[in-house]
Amino acid sequence: MAAAFSLPNYVPAARIAAPPAPLFTVGMLIYWSGIALYVWCVRTLGTSFRTSVQLLDGQRLVTRGPYRVLRHPAYTGGILIFAGTGLAIGNWLSFAAATLAAVIGYGFRIRVEERALKERFGAEFEANRRRTWAVIPLVW
Repeated sequence: MAAAFSLPNYVPAARIAAPPAPLFTVGMLIYWSGIALYVWCVRTLGTSFRTSVQLLDGQRLVTRGPYRVLRHPAYTGGILIFAGTGLAIGNWLSFAAATLAAVIGYGFRIRVEERALKERFGAEFEANRRRTWAVIPLVW
């Protein structure tokens, strides 16, 4: 995010050629959509929500709410938050830096998390993995 906020000063030529107010509005709509999705995910997970990869005794694989379609919808929300911020800044490089940072960071985390889920839930997780997208429908 530091790069995203700094880049307009260093590379002003990468400014997005659109009126700033509507661009900021679209960026903030994306940002708040990400916040809403993230909150929905936290509420859906309830007491199973953790900020680190941990599986609790008796925990079940969650396949309701946003988890019906995506295995990691909270990360989708995070990517939207970063992308919306980058877009609202109004610089293509800021948008790219913020979005790529989120995608790379979550990509690492997803590998760790999916390994743990496969170990714990086995065939149930594999069936869910085949039925759902990880983060972005039709893409990932």
